[in-house]
Amino acid sequence: MTVEISLKKFKIYSLQKEYNEISSFVIEGQNHVLLLYNSLIIDTSQKNNYLGKFFELAKELNSAYNNYIIQECNSEEEDSDKFEKIELDTVSNVDINDENLDINENDELNKNKEEYTLLSCIINNNIEDEEKLYEKLHKFILKSKMIEIIPKNFKNPTEEMMFSDNFCFPLLNIKKKVLELNKNIGFKSLNQGLAKIIGNDYQELFDKENIKEIEFYDDIFIQTSYKISTSASKNSSIISLVKKDNKNSDSLEYLVNIEIKIPNNNNLIIFTGYFQNDNIGVHLKTSQISNKYLYLLKKKKQDKLNENNSINKRFKKNFMKHISLTELLVFTEDEFCEIVEDYYNKYTDLSNKSFMNIMKEFIGKNNTIKNMFEIIRLLLLGTEENENVAGLLYGLTKEKKLGSFLISDLIYNNLNYACQLKIKRANINLKEEFEKIKSLSIEDVDLKKQVLALRKMPDVIKSLALEKVEEMKSSNNEYYKQMTFVKCLIKYPWACPEDDLYYKDLKEDLNRASKYILDVETKLNALSYGHKEAKKSLLQLIGKWISNPTSSGSSIALVGPPGVGKTLLAKSVSSALGVPFAQITLGGQNDGELLHGHGYTYSGSQPGMIIRKMIETGQSRCIIYFDELDKACSKHGVTNEITSILIHLTDPNMNKSFQDRFFQGIDFPLDKVIMIFSYNDSSLIDPILIDRFKEIEVKPYNVTDKLEIVRNYIIPELMNNIGFNKDSISLSNNVIENLIEKYTNEAGVRGIKRMIESILLKLNLDKICSRGVFKNSKKTIDINNKIIQEILSKPNSDNTMIHSNPEIGIVNGLYATSIGTGGIVPIQIFRNYSVSGAKFNFKLTGKLGKVMKESIHCSYTAAVDYIKQNFEELKKKVNISCSLDDHISNNFQFGFHVHAPSTSTPKDGPSAGGAFSVAFISRILNVPLRNDVALTGEIDLLGKITKIGGLNYKLIGAKKAGVIKALVPLENKEDVDDIKKNNPNLINKDFEVVIVDTIDDIVKHLLMV
Repeated sequence: MTVEISLKKFKIYSLQKEYNEISSFVIEGQNHVLLLYNSLIIDTSQKNNYLGKFFELAKELNSAYNNYIIQECNSEEEDSDKFEKIELDTVSNVDINDENLDINENDELNKNKEEYTLLSCIINNNIEDEEKLYEKLHKFILKSKMIEIIPKNFKNPTEEMMFSDNFCFPLLNIKKKVLELNKNIGFKSLNQGLAKIIGNDYQELFDKENIKEIEFYDDIFIQTSYKISTSASKNSSIISLVKKDNKNSDSLEYLVNIEIKIPNNNNLIIFTGYFQNDNIGVHLKTSQISNKYLYLLKKKKQDKLNENNSINKRFKKNFMKHISLTELLVFTEDEFCEIVEDYYNKYTDLSNKSFMNIMKEFIGKNNTIKNMFEIIRLLLLGTEENENVAGLLYGLTKEKKLGSFLISDLIYNNLNYACQLKIKRANINLKEEFEKIKSLSIEDVDLKKQVLALRKMPDVIKSLALEKVEEMKSSNNEYYKQMTFVKCLIKYPWACPEDDLYYKDLKEDLNRASKYILDVETKLNALSYGHKEAKKSLLQLIGKWISNPTSSGSSIALVGPPGVGKTLLAKSVSSALGVPFAQITLGGQNDGELLHGHGYTYSGSQPGMIIRKMIETGQSRCIIYFDELDKACSKHGVTNEITSILIHLTDPNMNKSFQDRFFQGIDFPLDKVIMIFSYNDSSLIDPILIDRFKEIEVKPYNVTDKLEIVRNYIIPELMNNIGFNKDSISLSNNVIENLIEKYTNEAGVRGIKRMIESILLKLNLDKICSRGVFKNSKKTIDINNKIIQEILSKPNSDNTMIHSNPEIGIVNGLYATSIGTGGIVPIQIFRNYSVSGAKFNFKLTGKLGKVMKESIHCSYTAAVDYIKQNFEELKKKVNISCSLDDHISNNFQFGFHVHAPSTSTPKDGPSAGGAFSVAFISRILNVPLRNDVALTGEIDLLGKITKIGGLNYKLIGAKKAGVIKALVPLENKEDVDDIKKNNPNLINKDFEVVIVDTIDDIVKHLLMV
């Protein structure tokens, strides 16, 4: 069976059809470029570039069409009645049921098998209209190519020609150029893109659910590019969403790939773009009925989010109200919860910041447009005051550009309708506030806006600030002070209930609270070595915040010798809690104006350090660290103003209303602040002030602690600073211990750090000059005691050592200093040979303090009383024949000379009372005392040895001085137990500690009778 058609007419029909199709491609491409431009996805230069390319393609299309028509008109086949015969068997020899075609696997194709035998109808003259004949024939050829069932063997050249691209698709090259251009900008819709790439009948390749999903995405997806991949997975779904990584992009939305797999050939078409902002939320609001898939997606994410107790309920509710389609469609449930939690943490952080700190972050050089958008969006999820702040920040973006785009337009267009209304309302609110104020100068407007936008500042203080702004309008000499006054009030972190939001959430979720405390403890241990008791007290304070989020801050005192890490511990608390840290050094200060400022009326007056440091931290809950409290001086030798101010500051009933003298009549709340004080000697602090805070003793490091710190912290830090490789130098534990024991005498680690630094600096020079241990270069240099002695010389110890032999009237007392050192003081008591006044008295030398002088008198009485009670027994051992009174009056007519060596060093305190007593006994009885025994302890008139302080330092110093036995008061037994526990190497077979209770116990161990 055959049919006759005009090939010329069919060619012209195909040409015109393709021309119409490609011209529509160009028009649609032009419209899509304008859509991308209006959606702020491409800028002006990109828009002009793409439109120019489409213009050139339109010109090329017209030129090619005209050339083709002219060519056909001039061809030899001008006879329009000339027809070609086509045999039916040639074009219908494709068996639709052929198993090799794999068509049976697609139900949609099987339903439309009759389409492929349509040529039978044409040949049977069922279609009389020639135009329809060409249309059906063209459609048949196009569909054959689409589903790849083109005959492999043609019976004549005419039939082969009809299936060639040049015959049916004469403008194919231009179409390819249009599609190539579309790769950079995408298509107006997925439908349009699939039609251009696959063909107009592409829907026959997909099932109804796929078509419905494509149509849904068409309503909300803006394409920016597309590509075709031949590596689609056989098991992958027909349509899938993939989020692209665009962290470094300035785009406010996530870039998304919609991947569509072609069923018949497994090719993958990837459309890249953004989901449009669902401004009024119509898709979500109607999804329960119109889009079950979207509704279930939202419900699952909301249910998963509700399981997360670490996020405030109000925030979760507000966030779900303003959720974007991208966040809903692209992320998994777990990813979505993580994103919301990140947003919540950022919102909490913003809520705790002052307006000025938020603005600094917003306009910072390193800030991105994405971060700007997030700040404004999160503030709009908060209170009305937050909305006003968002409105002010949005106003700052109106003059800024990103390329050719206004940043304000980018932010506004990406907010949903409700947030856009809030932005407008915030501007209206601020305008209404301005109307209540008189005319403003240009210079004043910004300050007044800032004051009005402060959500935390009390209204009374706002009015005072606005009054000062009004005063600034008139030219006067007070302008600078008025400006300082207003700016400080604006920048001050005023407290509000939202400050406690984080700890309120922790209270509701005990598992999270427990994890938080463990995390803080881990951070404290990582940042600061040791000090377990101090850290324990700090963790208890954090526990109070969790149990009662609105509770006030606290006043803590860290007392201990220098170099043991008090400042580091305070900074570690700041880092572990994630709160700001500010330091005020009080050493040498005697003027209260340092803390509470100068009176406003004084010329050049300024706020005090407390207000300035609060402004610096920018948060109401922060840490203020007062260093060297015991070094603050009294003004004019009368009162200590610093202490007086701190007494008021640390009172929990009074610090809610701290008043700085610069700000007359303004109360600044400080009740959320953690105040940490540090000092070395608590005896120099006013007892009233000590009573206001919790005192935590920061104990000195023992040798084991120092070894750990040196090994794990100091050596790596110094080697890195000086430039040594990690494994280039090695110090053994024995070498480090030798340095600690022989070259340093301190409670902390500053001295050992200086020593190691000196060693490394000398070795660094040797390394540069290739000398010394580096002369024959090795991979690792082992530092031994010999090398250390060559670099540092022999240890120059200032420690007083025990005297060589037992002596009469000489005993080893023990001392401890506030800087964490200790040792022995040889107390010497001799007969007084001075005859001035010819009276019995005590001649005291060695720069003894008032308390020690009184202790000497008490010790003498206790010593004489002891001798009297035991005189009958003692006089036999020491050969005294007369009475005790006669013995003393005959031998010590003018009294005693009491001396403590190191005359230039001041000495004071009662702890040498026992030593003085036994020295008096030794001198009166003329019996020597053991030179290798030392003792400490205060004595009363009954001869009882009482408690002393600084025992740890005293024992360490005694051992270094050569003492083998130390006598310690019974009341210090707990201290001895702690020392044995914390410093197990101190007390051993070479160094014994004996507990004594009375003077009798001392005499037994010291008096050699």
